[in-house]
Amino acid sequence: MEMLSPGVYSQLIDRSQVVPATSNSTTVFAGQFNKGPVGEYTLITNRLELLDYYGEPDNKNFNDFLQCYTFLGYGNRLLVSRAGNVDGSYTPIDGCNLITVGVVEYRDTGLEDDPTTLSVDEGKERFTNYQKVQVTDVTNLKVEDIISFGDIKKRYMITEIDEEKRIVTLSREIPEDFRPVNGDSVNSVNVLFSGSTEALDITKVQDITKGSNTYTIPKLLDNLDLYETNPQVYNSDSFEEKFDGIEFSTPHAKLKFIARNPGTWCKNLKICIAKPEDFLVNDYSDDHVTHYAFPGISVDNLFEYAPKGSQIAIIVYDEDKEDIVESYVVDFDRKAVDGNNKSTFIESVINQQSAYLYVKVQDNDEEINSYTYVYDEESESYVGASLALKNSADSDIQANDLLDAYEVFGNKEELEIDIIIANELDNGLSARNLLSVRADDGDPDCIVIIGAPRELMVGKKSADATKNLVMFRKGYGAGDKVTLNVNDRYCALFGNYLYVYDRYNDKYRWINCAGTIAGIRARTSQQWAPWYAAAGLERGLLDSTVTKLAFNPNKSQRDMLYKNNINPIVTFPSEGTVVWGQKTLQAEASSFDRINIVCLFNTLIRALTKAARHSVFEFNDTYTRNNVLSQLKPYLTNVKTERGIDDYLVVCDESNNTAEVISHNQFIVDIFIRPTYSAEFLLLRFTNVGTRSFAEVVNA
Repeated sequence: MEMLSPGVYSQLIDRSQVVPATSNSTTVFAGQFNKGPVGEYTLITNRLELLDYYGEPDNKNFNDFLQCYTFLGYGNRLLVSRAGNVDGSYTPIDGCNLITVGVVEYRDTGLEDDPTTLSVDEGKERFTNYQKVQVTDVTNLKVEDIISFGDIKKRYMITEIDEEKRIVTLSREIPEDFRPVNGDSVNSVNVLFSGSTEALDITKVQDITKGSNTYTIPKLLDNLDLYETNPQVYNSDSFEEKFDGIEFSTPHAKLKFIARNPGTWCKNLKICIAKPEDFLVNDYSDDHVTHYAFPGISVDNLFEYAPKGSQIAIIVYDEDKEDIVESYVVDFDRKAVDGNNKSTFIESVINQQSAYLYVKVQDNDEEINSYTYVYDEESESYVGASLALKNSADSDIQANDLLDAYEVFGNKEELEIDIIIANELDNGLSARNLLSVRADDGDPDCIVIIGAPRELMVGKKSADATKNLVMFRKGYGAGDKVTLNVNDRYCALFGNYLYVYDRYNDKYRWINCAGTIAGIRARTSQQWAPWYAAAGLERGLLDSTVTKLAFNPNKSQRDMLYKNNINPIVTFPSEGTVVWGQKTLQAEASSFDRINIVCLFNTLIRALTKAARHSVFEFNDTYTRNNVLSQLKPYLTNVKTERGIDDYLVVCDESNNTAEVISHNQFIVDIFIRPTYSAEFLLLRFTNVGTRSFAEVVNA
């Protein structure tokens, strides 16, 4: 402090620094979900949030979803990353054209080496004798159906259907018996069935009107693009980057709606657009008509203030929830603001606030049309239409997609995590890769929980399941699955599979145990401490969501599993289903072959490293060393009091900070830890003393 003239000066010096608190139960998982952002993670604290952000499970992703679901029965800090097949052969990605013919949007399959593939030449179709197209929905298609795309001269017969990839192979060679004779409609999509009267829904845009043997899908208005989930949009960041590059399919389009993230989840959304004149307060005609956003829901009852001038109302309805999920009054005037001086421009409002949609406005003078309903008393029904997003499903994720999804958790300085739930798709490879990413400057400070794959246990006898698990661990004779022949103190393998109830599909499912075990580990860290073992009847009990195990190992089988670093899960009659082991995959015998010891040191390293960071660039002298000791010792004493360590020693003086060390700008603190050990092998020794006294026997 500079003192240039006489006076009394004061200075506040803070030497009350303590070791900062750190998380000890934050868990991460990456997997396949039906909705949610790709390339970023979301904090999920309960099951309702999981459902809201990532959608319900289906037959493809139930294992991933239900692992998160079961985890949330124990812990409340789960970071979820959705894996997307951004590199998939049949996933719409950069370079895969969206082609609009009439109102049907289908894609070039990207099969460049296939001479029969549909191609595009300056916006016009160029057909070979056979062509393959990828359509939105093949549910009701069948071989020998006749399809016309907007031109009565172009008829195609379906010769092959790949339901998984949604690729339909078409032929121009149509047998005479199948050639249509009437019912054609230019500028629409016509589908003629061979003897079938069922409706076909290719575009999921509007209702199909019946006419003779032909079903016509009405053409959308030219001034509105209801676009399929844009293949290049995976989260808010990528939308902002690609916003200017998202083109309109027609120069007359005024609006383009895009689903917030990829997947068929958006098929349940319906969108209403109501203009000012659709509200009774703005209706100056003699014949006042009530407009409905959706049947039975009047637009007048949804807003406190009706739109005016260049404003419109946008209402989003979720058919799954049977409820309106979002409603906005927005403006086409880019400079428009509300009473709080916040922008009401449609792009600003929806792109920043909506959980379901993005929107893009094209600068032209086109008028947007209303999409509402009115009640027709004569037919006693609601007449009109709402808008529906076309939907597309991502291809099944691959191992490389999981690597990308897990790597969003890779920055150790940005994100503290304690537990990684491995995905069964690659038997924990991507999760273990995350350990390597986080260990670029030392230890990864977290642990991977791996559940063994299903085929090793489900439907197998206990002896066979035990044998399969040991072979899987050792890396031989385990079939086509990647084995787990690794030596890593930061990984733990659990050997069983869980049978749980899927309430969303009303059926029981076999799921990997990793999510449940991670939840038990997180609960133990929260309610006790990271250095307590998350196993045994006190802290290792599984809750009632687990109906049964794939197999119930006996004592000899549990011995075999534990000897090979596989942690058993077992059901004890009248006591419950319990985690009965806590070994890591470290091969050599040391205290680090136990999960609770690894978690102890992960916690110590993270906390003490954060505290010591404040001494970087300070002088390496007695003052700084004492300051460091004053922070570290109280923390370690507290851990000792809470039974985490048996004793400790901290050395930070001239003995380890020699002149040579100081001259190299280094500062050394040696921390010696003697951990406490959990009792895993409890021996009850019974002695028959006969007629002798106890003192005589004990002292013998």
